[in-house]
Amino acid sequence: MNLSRELCDLLANADTPGPASLDDIRDAEVSLETSFPPSYHQFLEIFGAAVGVGVDLAGLFVHEDPDRPPYWQHVVVVNQQVRRASRGSIPNTHILFCDDGMDHSFYMDRTIVYNDGESPVVVLGPGRDDVLVARSFDEFARRWIRNDLDY
Repeated sequence: MNLSRELCDLLANADTPGPASLDDIRDAEVSLETSFPPSYHQFLEIFGAAVGVGVDLAGLFVHEDPDRPPYWQHVVVVNQQVRRASRGSIPNTHILFCDDGMDHSFYMDRTIVYNDGESPVVVLGPGRDDVLVARSFDEFARRWIRNDLDY
């Protein structure tokens, strides 16, 4: 599955660090002991990460100023942090890439891989553990940015 034209258009005005290299994407997958679904992989290749009105999608970028916190969320760093904090209660097959700024976090569940390589997005949080919210990263991101996601 390729990133949809709609999502590319929706992200056109977001702040992005620019493309992640294929080497950086492979290194991230090795670090997280998983593979990324095709639409998320392509998001990384095109945008790297994204922050803007209605969007904060973790990704890959080079953080060059150690005296300032990064502007974007780094998918490897946030997943390593949540894995340590959860002490095994969140499976390593769940890839955190977004949260609602409150109590709910969104994960690509790599225990399920559809024929096209995509995986569902699930929400974890109070009363919403492993509730399916989208069939893929692309669908999730489009609906999240349009504020059309029920969870």
